[in-house]
Amino acid sequence: MEEIKFIKENRVYAIAPYYMGGYSSVLITEKGKLFSKKSVSEIMNRFCIMNGSTLDGCIRAARETTNYVKNPPIMLSAKGLYAMQLPSFEYREAVWIFNLDFLTQKMANGPMRIVFQNNYYVEVDASVAKLQTYLWKLLEMKHLFDQITPDYLK
Repeated sequence: MEEIKFIKENRVYAIAPYYMGGYSSVLITEKGKLFSKKSVSEIMNRFCIMNGSTLDGCIRAARETTNYVKNPPIMLSAKGLYAMQLPSFEYREAVWIFNLDFLTQKMANGPMRIVFQNNYYVEVDASVAKLQTYLWKLLEMKHLFDQITPDYLK
């Protein structure tokens, strides 16, 4: 799968829906964008499977561990890769943010623009306060999972 290779070889900023020109999603990385005919959910599920679970499994684990019900952040790998899902401004499918090094811009017509390095951006349907809540949830979950040590490693 070309998308997974692209994710593995580049630092991923986000995966977002993109329904133009026959495409369904766009992967945004430090080196550019990759447009895909696969949906965001398909790519996220395949990426989760490559790391030992499914997207549903990652979401379920996050919900059971943190008690976050709606749109919980997920841990994609034990190596410390996390992602948070945000509502897309234009589409029903979620935007997944992997990189927390971004700026925000409130646009006049409503969306919040999340701007990464090289001026790559995604537009989400969230206020500054809501975005801050999503960030805190991800950081809290990361801290929680970092504290968990299996008995056999103690």
